Amino acid sequence: MIATPLSLRLQGLELAKTLAYIPRQSDFLHWSEDATEIIVDALICTFMTVAFKSSARRTVLSLLVASAVLSQGYGAMFTLIARYRDDYGIPESRLGLIVGAGFFMSFLAQLVIAPLADRGRARQLLLGGICANAFGMFIMTLSESFSGLLLGRVIMGLGIGSAYPAIRRAIAVAEPDKVGENTGSMLSADVFGFLMGPVIAYLVVNRYGIDAPFYVGIMLSALIFVLCFRVQVGEAIAGAERQKMALNLLRERWMQAAVLYGVAFFAMIGTFDALWALRITDLIGDKVKAGPWVQLGIVVFALPLVLFGKIGGRFVEKRGPFSLGGIGLGLGVCFVSMYGLISIPAVLIAVGVVQATIDSFSATSIPVAVTQHAPPERLAGAQGLVGAFQTLTGGITSVLAGVLYGKFGPVVAYMGTSALMLLCVVTGFIRSKPYRQLQPLAGHRKPLPK
Repeated sequence: MIATPLSLRLQGLELAKTLAYIPRQSDFLHWSEDATEIIVDALICTFMTVAFKSSARRTVLSLLVASAVLSQGYGAMFTLIARYRDDYGIPESRLGLIVGAGFFMSFLAQLVIAPLADRGRARQLLLGGICANAFGMFIMTLSESFSGLLLGRVIMGLGIGSAYPAIRRAIAVAEPDKVGENTGSMLSADVFGFLMGPVIAYLVVNRYGIDAPFYVGIMLSALIFVLCFRVQVGEAIAGAERQKMALNLLRERWMQAAVLYGVAFFAMIGTFDALWALRITDLIGDKVKAGPWVQLGIVVFALPLVLFGKIGGRFVEKRGPFSLGGIGLGLGVCFVSMYGLISIPAVLIAVGVVQATIDSFSATSIPVAVTQHAPPERLAGAQGLVGAFQTLTGGITSVLAGVLYGKFGPVVAYMGTSALMLLCVVTGFIRSKPYRQLQPLAGHRKPLPK
């Protein structure tokens, strides 16, 4: 039982050595074969680790692995945005529509389907979401046109929007005394999966083509389907059957504040997703030379979220999500406004690292706040409602950011996003005033430490 975690650490060290060797490696194909073997071995060790844990811990770990894999396909697609423009001739505005379409479909799924998780359907939503996400990736492998890529992204959004609220509810119920810690761990898992998308793309695209990352995602989806097939994700709670959608929760001030914080955070995410690869490529002026910079920026930006997500969740749970979330997102407004003004890629990435470190604390504040204040019989619905507004915002801002970037340039695109963020953060901070203190967890969950 000690050998498996040790094996994981050794694999991580070996992978780090391999990644560090990239700039000096002339034979990319040999490196990709070795690194692929290391990743496969690490995945096997992960499955062995999950198998030896207690029931509740095994459930949480399985769901974290599922969350990471769901993010992987999106991370791969995000890296390929500039390639879609240059290889397929799709303009920036339509690229924004491809990114935004998945957000819109995820919005509908989280708004309409998520409450089913509170009525004993969480497991079906999880497994169905995994299958839908894999099928969406398969559609994208067959497509070279705007319409085909759009359809694939829509189906992926449906899968992710169905699975995520179920995952959040199951994690909160499985270990109620570790809500903040596990919420932070889910953030780390999401970002790690998103991060692995570009890494996998870097390993396989040059050798096997632009569709290869999605084939890898499909295989990983099959593995997590097997892993999660027997996972217990909680029973239906009395009273949940009477609830349809969670829109009436918007009458509550805590929900209004959580939604406003979520809108601010995903305005930033939607803009970053739509513009990062384009911004770096335009600054460098050569898509081949810009490729490593784009991937380096994603890796470096994501690393603090992976490393500090668990710590951030625990800290937010103890100190209050509305206070820390407001401060962190307020600082994020300042950073986003700088991205359109900076013209040196290395400086742009450095600013992103600082922002990502702060985001590892502020991003967890939103789901922790919802978990603390939502009625237990409406937990998945509440998480889905916030997630729906987040993904809707991400979709709208990704489309608008692409249009503004193409017509007016990066300064207008990023400044517009920062202005929207500022409005939401200030309003959310005001609405959360009665709750900016330590609050007990609702219903069946244990109170927070005093």
